Amino acid sequence: MESFVICPSCNEENPGSLLMCRKCQSSLIGVPRIRREETEPANASPVTAEAGIGTTGPTAAVNYSNAAMLAEIRSWGFWSLGLGALHLITSGFLSAPWGILLIIVGLGSFFFRSASMFIIYAITLAWAGLSNLLSLEAGWIFFGLYQFYLAFRVFQRFRLFHNMEMEASGLTVIDSTPKERANQFFPWLGSFFGCSSIVGFVLLVLAVIFITVGSNGTATPPDYFGFIEGLIVNFGVLGASIGLASVLSKYKLKALAWIGLIAGVLTVVLEYAVIFLM
Repeated sequence: MESFVICPSCNEENPGSLLMCRKCQSSLIGVPRIRREETEPANASPVTAEAGIGTTGPTAAVNYSNAAMLAEIRSWGFWSLGLGALHLITSGFLSAPWGILLIIVGLGSFFFRSASMFIIYAITLAWAGLSNLLSLEAGWIFFGLYQFYLAFRVFQRFRLFHNMEMEASGLTVIDSTPKERANQFFPWLGSFFGCSSIVGFVLLVLAVIFITVGSNGTATPPDYFGFIEGLIVNFGVLGASIGLASVLSKYKLKALAWIGLIAGVLTVVLEYAVIFLM
């Protein structure tokens, strides 16, 4: 029996024997093949066939795109949790605040299974790339540029899967609960992380000033202030990424989304301003 495969990148229907999409050249390795008889039941009515239900029409394409998106989000979740744990375990070599950021992103991947998660992945990669570029070490600079490239590719995945979600909004073919969950919580979370980061950063700077002035310049801030600073800035990145995801996904409560975005970006800008002044 003839089989076919739906390309998760462009929704093109390809013969099951192909390993690359004939339209966009994306890899089809690992994408499930389906037999023609499974999508064309003998008792299918002309109405359901015309609507794409039980056929290879838009419903099948949306279903397979959704399955591909969920598989990628699950993969990102496991990798983020694993890398986050590695950062915490080897905090003397890797960054513990980065580990906490990655664990939060990993846990969110299993709760908010929507296209908006790819914005968070892209911003996290871009932030890592910027940090590596500013190290001014040749090896890390090269790795940082590669992370920027990956961030761009991940952003493209957001556009693809976001369009799929828009297309699916008129078809009752996938569970819309994860998208509605993100719609409900993302603006609040972005605002929380963004505002807490900017408030925390100001309080941390005031604490450093108080210690320095109170000791006439003889005392230095405790070592754990560096950990707190890294955590605050990463919270700002998280707030900015969630806010941007909310804005681009056109979620409700736009004012909260913009507050999270602006506050998160402001935290990062203030961090580098302080580093430059010092």
